[in-house]
Amino acid sequence: MAFMVLTETASGIDVTVVDSILEVTRTILGMFTVFPLNVFLTAAVVGIGINVFRKLKRS
Repeated sequence: MAFMVLTETASGIDVTVVDSILEVTRTILGMFTVFPLNVFLTAAVVGIGINVFRKLKRS
């Protein structure tokens, strides 16, 4: 807690925004533990990666 207060006062970062971002990240990563979702999410990430590399290869 002391680090969070120090960060907030030193740099002007709103800790509630950082906490919200971390919570969303935890929720998204938690989806990978649910069986049907982890297969679809992994396939989607791989598909997006392949498309990005194909487009970069053409440029």
